[in-house]
Amino acid sequence: MSAGNYARWAHILPRLSKEKALVVYHPALRSVSPHNHLFFELTYILEGTVSHTIDGRKSTLSPGDYFIVDYGSTHSYETSKDATFSNLDCLFLPEFIDP
Repeated sequence: MSAGNYARWAHILPRLSKEKALVVYHPALRSVSPHNHLFFELTYILEGTVSHTIDGRKSTLSPGDYFIVDYGSTHSYETSKDATFSNLDCLFLPEFIDP
């Protein structure tokens, strides 16, 4: 887990710390490079089919699929050449579920 990956998400932490949970919609994504963060992420796939890799384990996700990314886990997304996918993320700090 590099500091660079955590830094990529640093802009979210002040708002997340204040609100304790955030919902973020991501439309028409093609790929997301490997990254990690200091919060939990519950992701729901809305559209498209995407390959998701988390901590080295790859799976194919379709609309209606969901999963949780533990804080500190590294994950990424990749679609086929011209495809896109959309997802909804619910982000929350560990203390949100374990005060």
